[in-house]
Order: sequence, then structure tokens, then C-alpha cells
Amino acid sequence: MTTSRYHGQQAYLTMHEQTHDQAFTGLEAAIVLIAFVVVAAVFSYVVLNTGFFVTQKSQDVIYAAVGQSDSALGPIGGVYGVTDPVSGQLVRINFSCRLAFGNTPVDFGSMTIVYNNATMLETLQRDPAIYNPAGCQANSGTWAVYQRVNSQSNDNQLRSGEEFMLSACPTQLPVKDDTIHLEIRPPNGVAMDITRSVGSLSGSVTRLH
Repeated sequence: MTTSRYHGQQAYLTMHEQTHDQAFTGLEAAIVLIAFVVVAAVFSYVVLNTGFFVTQKSQDVIYAAVGQSDSALGPIGGVYGVTDPVSGQLVRINFSCRLAFGNTPVDFGSMTIVYNNATMLETLQRDPAIYNPAGCQANSGTWAVYQRVNSQSNDNQLRSGEEFMLSACPTQLPVKDDTIHLEIRPPNGVAMDITRSVGSLSGSVTRLH
């Protein structure tokens, strides 16, 4: 009788310990599961946030590219060399430009023009008045707008339907058979390139090809 009672108590204690161990194991599993859920949530947030950031940057690049191309300049007409009546040297390069497409005005007050030939490279400075009907001064290393066509205002903004006629005066005068290059860089938009060869100069104005 005593032995049976002893074995019964042992069986009860063993069953109680197994139940306790099973409950503890379930709690651990719940903690691990919660930890996995939290880590997964944090990781998902990081991935989504990175995706949103990349998307935003892509949109910024696209909008910037559209803005750049929207205000591109384009040449109109020919490029002409103006010679000095005394020396016969080419002292001024005249050309015209307008908006190639789009309606975004271009501020010529912030324009940069770079000139180069086979022996030199220089950034031409704006004429103090920017708009100068006389054009730029020979050998001055400057440029100027000497005529506005279809302009509705007297400012330095080139708008759709308008045309600006410019003159460029490098410090080093181009000579015969020289290849000259002008890069007109607006503050926003694609630069306009002009490349011409100086042939035989005849008369006061010669078209460059």
C-alpha cells in the first residue's frame, strides 16, 4: 500500500514537471516568434523606405532632365565674321539663337560663352550692358546681345518666339583657315555649340562655314 502510494506520488510529480516544461517551451517559442515578427517588420520598413527614397531620387533626376531640355537653345540663320576695315582681320563673330523647344525663358544675364580655336581657350565675359546695339568691342574678350527680334520686353530674358542676335569678340583674333568653336551655356538647359572655319575674308561681313 505504501509502495503504491509512493509510485503514485512519483507519477504525479513527473507529469507535473512535464506539463511545466511544455508550458515553458511554448513561452520561449512565442518570444522567438514575436522577435521574428518584429525583425521582419523593421526590415520591411527599411526596404520600403529605401524604395521610396530611390523612387523620389529617380523622379528628381527625370524632372531635372526635363527642365534642362525644356530650355535648350538653338541656332537660327548663319554665323558671320565681321572684319576690321583697316587691318582686314576678323574681329567679331555674329550669330543668332532662339529657344529650340519648350517655353521656359533663358536668362542671358546668367549666360556663359566659351571660345576656343587651335591655340587658345577662353571664357568670354558679358558686356557690362549685356544689350549693346554696337556689339562687343574688338579684342575685348566679351560678348553682347546687339539686337532683339520679336521681343516684347526690354529685359534679358529670351522667350518663345523671340530671337537674340549676339556678337562675340575673343582676345585672340581668328585668322584664315582657323577653326573656331563657340559654346553658349545657358544657366539651365543644354548648351548650344557653334563650330566654323574661317575662309577667305571678303568685305566687311563674311559668312563662316
